[in-house]
Amino acid sequence: MKQKLNRQGSLLISLLLVLAIIGFIYWAMTRTSRQNAPDGTMMKDAGIDTSSYKSIIDSAKKVAADASKPRE
Repeated sequence: MKQKLNRQGSLLISLLLVLAIIGFIYWAMTRTSRQNAPDGTMMKDAGIDTSSYKSIIDSAKKVAADASKPRE
C-alpha cells in the first residue's frame, strides 16, 4: 500500500513538471511573436501605415521614394 502512494506522488510531480515546461514554451513563443509584430514602433516611426498588407507595401514604397530623393 505504501508503494502505491509513492507512485501517485511521483506521477503528480511529473505532471506538474510537464505542465510547467509546456507553459514556459507557450510563454516564450507568444513573447517572440509580440516582438515581431508588424505594427511595431519601428514601422510607426518610419511613417508606414500597418493597417493592411496593401497599405504596408504602398507606404513602404512611398517612404523609399522619399528617401531616395536628393536633399535640398
